Amino acid sequence: MRIRKGIIIFRVVVILIIVVVFFTLATIKCGENPSTSSISSAELDKIIANMDVVEISNLYKSGRLNEDELNRIQISIGKELDAKYIALTEGKITKDDFDVFAGRAALIAPIKSKVLALSDKSTQFENYKSIYNDALNFVNEGNLLDAYDLKQTIPDDVLFKLEGSNGVLTNLKPKLLIKYIPKARSLISSGKFDEALIIADRLINYFPDNTDVKNIVFSSTDIVPFDGIVQHIFFHPLIAYPERAFNGPDAKGQDDYMTTVTEFKEALKQLYANDYVLIDAKSMFDAPLTRNGAVISLTKKPVMVPKNKKPIIISVDDISYYDYMKTDGEVFKLVLDNNGDVATYSKDMKGNDVISKDNEIIPILDEFVKEHPDFSMNGVKGMLCLTTFDGILGYASGPPNDPQYAEGNKEVQPIVNRLKNTGWYFASHGDGHFHSLKISDSLFERDIDYWLSSTEHLIGYTPLFVYPYGEEVPLGSVKFNYAQSKGFAMFFSVGSPMFVQYGPSYLRQSRRDVDGIAMKDRRLYDLFDVPKLVDPVRPWYQEYKLNVWPKQ
Repeated sequence: MRIRKGIIIFRVVVILIIVVVFFTLATIKCGENPSTSSISSAELDKIIANMDVVEISNLYKSGRLNEDELNRIQISIGKELDAKYIALTEGKITKDDFDVFAGRAALIAPIKSKVLALSDKSTQFENYKSIYNDALNFVNEGNLLDAYDLKQTIPDDVLFKLEGSNGVLTNLKPKLLIKYIPKARSLISSGKFDEALIIADRLINYFPDNTDVKNIVFSSTDIVPFDGIVQHIFFHPLIAYPERAFNGPDAKGQDDYMTTVTEFKEALKQLYANDYVLIDAKSMFDAPLTRNGAVISLTKKPVMVPKNKKPIIISVDDISYYDYMKTDGEVFKLVLDNNGDVATYSKDMKGNDVISKDNEIIPILDEFVKEHPDFSMNGVKGMLCLTTFDGILGYASGPPNDPQYAEGNKEVQPIVNRLKNTGWYFASHGDGHFHSLKISDSLFERDIDYWLSSTEHLIGYTPLFVYPYGEEVPLGSVKFNYAQSKGFAMFFSVGSPMFVQYGPSYLRQSRRDVDGIAMKDRRLYDLFDVPKLVDPVRPWYQEYKLNVWPKQ
């Protein structure tokens, strides 16, 4: 009986323990009920109204927010993030302002992914804004093609936010045709086919079916490879004062090797009438050309000219204006006139200062190409072959660190820059104008080294080497190899008939002199009507007119 009673008591105790445990767990669970919170509704309203994300984050981390409150906070902060992003796109707040708020909001783990997404979006928007501003700068500079290229990288919805539907970039496309079709046509008529084709190639991407654009592409590419020998003629500085040249102490030298202003102008007229077009000598090859002993490999390149045209190169030797020229009939130096164009300075027969654009090759050819732009491929004029022992272009130029040349270098640099910008390019003619075949290997090398040190800093790199007196050194010789090691790749001699030879790392070409000696024989007859070319002031003109030319 006692045993039975003890069992009953044990069972009652167990049941009581179970009940106590159950109610304890229930009480704990009730503490976690979503409807229970340790913060008042009024306090939470104030925190949300102030968007105090730091305080919200602290509440979240301490576990004092129930589910309903947390959802409410997420919705409120999410809306504020969206509002701040819109304010950023409307320019009402800065990116820094947005980032400060987003950085604090990211402390609340449940909304961190939204914060990161909007932060990335805001950064992307700022990048587009930077691109947009760059495009506007291009528009202000008149560079509509580059502006439109940038505009194409901005999504339409972002562009609309930045400028609206009536903005500059939004309505830019039609203006491309208005601006660039006439420009491309003008370039074509000026012989600048390469520049026109660049414009046409860019326009065709945006107007693939536009007939005018297609015609520009066709016209720009209406050039063909020339099958034949490229003619190359050269002159010395012109005789600006024949009465001084043909009556002075060096009259014979002037008669033999120089050309008068009248003769040069007639030569241009005849070349143009015979469908020649000026090209750059460097257009005859493709090559990675560098100085300082780099290996140079040349690849023959087709010479492209307009249909029914023939290429020709014009070069000018000794364009340094030696002291003797001042008394023998040539000009003294090149200068820039009030318009920034290249002109000449000299003194007339009475000793008066003369600034002229009508008594030397450079300004005369500049004007001729301006009047006959189709005489030039892409605005090319000619090759200026410089010695340096007496400076260049009439100035006492030399090494950059030598004080005695500081003033001359300073004076000549703007003229060099203007020449390069208007279609002229430079070649080495040696420093001392020595006979290449007669001097020693060591002197030949020193001559090249001094030319480079005294001139390249003014004109930039050139791969062109013109032998003084036209005396070409043998291929593979010490002299030739040294010139190559210094970055020269095109070598020019003198002689008729013309030839062009491409080697694995060089190009050789002969040149034809246009001077008194050449005019006396028949070597120029395939290029010029020589009797019309010769200036009547030549001492032998009347004799040839009466006794020589009628028999030829």
